[in-house]
Amino acid sequence: MDIKNIKIRNELRKMVELDQKALNDDSTGDAFVKVNNANCKRFREIYNQYGVITISKFGAEASTNAWLLVQHFQKSEVDFKKKYLEAMKLTAGDVSKRNLAYMEDRILVETGNDQIFGTQGKQLGKTWEFFPITDIQNVDKRRELMELEPLSWYAGFLELGSKYKVKMPNGYMSEKNKGDWDFSEFLD
Repeated sequence: MDIKNIKIRNELRKMVELDQKALNDDSTGDAFVKVNNANCKRFREIYNQYGVITISKFGAEASTNAWLLVQHFQKSEVDFKKKYLEAMKLTAGDVSKRNLAYMEDRILVETGNDQIFGTQGKQLGKTWEFFPITDIQNVDKRRELMELEPLSWYAGFLELGSKYKVKMPNGYMSEKNKGDWDFSEFLD
């Protein structure tokens, strides 16, 4: 791997560490906005120089870190998110399908549309609800194409160690309910 790519990979890792720390430790949101703005500015520079951060050039971790940073950009950056998503699609096979699904859903939700893969939701009190999902009866088929677990698995996983319950979307049918999955590998 090229030394420049190693430096970018390490820089993206540090940017994500700051992103996650600010996201998890900031009760007011001020620190997250500051970190997010700095990350957005720097990532745009990286993108302008290197394009999409692909698995073959930078490694899977760096590719996912780049996706996570863009995913967390403010709603005001939706045009850049769209640009990055379209560029990711052009490198299909060299970025995670899962990341493509999450990014597509995030953009759809942020622009007032129904999501496709059921990756996005919101917390309402002690309940977490999915944003509307188009063609809910076929969501698990679409999720499988993107290497995502069934929606009922995802809902059960979200409840692990959390303080809220996940409300399943109306019309969702599955062979397994969210409580039917074995999550023992994720428990301490």
